[in-house]
Amino acid sequence: MTRPPGFDKEDAMMECLRRCQCRSPLTARAGRADLSETLVVGTMMAAAIAAYAWLIEALSG
Repeated sequence: MTRPPGFDKEDAMMECLRRCQCRSPLTARAGRADLSETLVVGTMMAAAIAAYAWLIEALSG
């Protein structure tokens, strides 16, 4: 893999750290999620996966 011009390891590490700091509120919220939020999100994800599988099946046949 070739690195882009001007690639700097220190810049890459700082960018990674910045991304982690941006995600930390989401992670903290996920840690405080109660059962109802978890069930709602899980149900929505399951419905999306089922709809996607149905669409793939319908288009392939």
